[in-house]
Amino acid sequence: MKNAFEVPVIPNAPLASPDHPDPMGSMLLKENHSLGLTVNSKFDENIIDYNASYQNDQSLSPIFKTHMQNVVSILKSSFSKTTRIVEVGCGKGEFLELLDENGYFNISGYDATYEGLNPKIRRRYLTQIDKISADLVILRHVLEHIPNPHAFLQMLNNIFGNAKIYIEVPEYSWILKNGTFFDITYEHVNYYTEKGLSRHFTEVDRKDVIFDNQYQYVIASLNNLDNLTYPRAYSAQEKWVARDLESLFPVLSVAMNRVDNFSRGKKLLLWGGATKGVLFAHHAKSISQSVFDRISYCIDINPAKQGKFFPATHIPIYGPQKLSDEEANNICILVMNPNYLEEIRLFLNSNGLAEISLMAI
Repeated sequence: MKNAFEVPVIPNAPLASPDHPDPMGSMLLKENHSLGLTVNSKFDENIIDYNASYQNDQSLSPIFKTHMQNVVSILKSSFSKTTRIVEVGCGKGEFLELLDENGYFNISGYDATYEGLNPKIRRRYLTQIDKISADLVILRHVLEHIPNPHAFLQMLNNIFGNAKIYIEVPEYSWILKNGTFFDITYEHVNYYTEKGLSRHFTEVDRKDVIFDNQYQYVIASLNNLDNLTYPRAYSAQEKWVARDLESLFPVLSVAMNRVDNFSRGKKLLLWGGATKGVLFAHHAKSISQSVFDRISYCIDINPAKQGKFFPATHIPIYGPQKLSDEEANNICILVMNPNYLEEIRLFLNSNGLAEISLMAI
C-alpha cells in the first residue's frame, strides 16, 4: 500500500450481480499542511458515474435523521423564516424535505441524480451561466467530491452573488484520530481538517463539529472567499507532500487483528453497505485473508441496496430480516460506524437476537 493504491470507484453503487462492470480507481494522497487539506492527486472525474445505481441515502436510520434535524435546527437558529435556500447537490432530496416540512424556509434544489417528483428540485447540475437569487446555499457532503474545490466555490459566488453558504463535509482529523482507513474513498477528492474548511474564507460566521465529531460545518458569505492566498497555495506544487495509507493509519493491521479475534469461530457479518463497509472488506482482502474469508454477507436497511453486491469483493447485501435465519449465538456483527451501534443493538434486542455479538470498528 505504499503511496498509490487501488479502490472501488463508487462504493455507494452496489452491483446488481457479481458480473456487473466493477471499475477500480487509483489513489495517491497528497497533503497541503498550510491549507489543512489532503487530496487524491490521481483522481479522474471521467471514471465517476453518479447514475441511478448510486445510493447514498442514509435517512432511513433514526440516528442519521436526528443528525439532519440537528442541522435544520442550526439553520433555523442562524436564518430567519422565509429565507430563500438552494441546496446544490441535494441527492435524493431527503434533507430538503426536512427543511420544507413546516414551510419555515423557501427551498429549492439541484441534482442530476434526483429521482423524486418534488417540483422544487431541478434534475440537473448548475453551470457557469446560471444566475440564481438566494439567501443561503446549502452544500452538504458535496465539496469533498469536487476537484479544485475553491474554483467550485468561486463558481457558486458567480451564480449566487453575496449569498451565505452552509458547507458540511467529513472531519479528516477525526478520521485520522480514530483510524477509520475505510473512510478514504475514491469518491472523495478532498479531505478537510477543521482549519482547512475555514481556510476557503477570509472570515466565517459560524463553524463547529457535528455528528459526534465525524462531520464539520462552516457558515460564511460567498463574498468572503479568500481568492488571493488560497488559489496560490493550492497551485504551488512544492506545498503538496505524498502520504501513504500505512503512515496515515498505522492501526491497519491492529484493527484487522481485533476483528479476527472478535469473530474467530463465528460467522462474521458487516452492518452497513455504504463506503465504510465496502472499503473495509476491500482492504481486509489484501491485509487479512482470514478476516475476509469469514465475512458471509452485509446487512443494510436501505431496500435499494438489498439483493445486490459490494463492488470489488462481491459480498452480498441483505436486509435485517435475513438475521432471522441465523443462530444468534453463532453470529458476530461488525458495525461500520459507532454512531449506529445502539440503534442496531436496540433492533437486535427487540427482535429476539440479543445473543448476536456486536463490535464497532
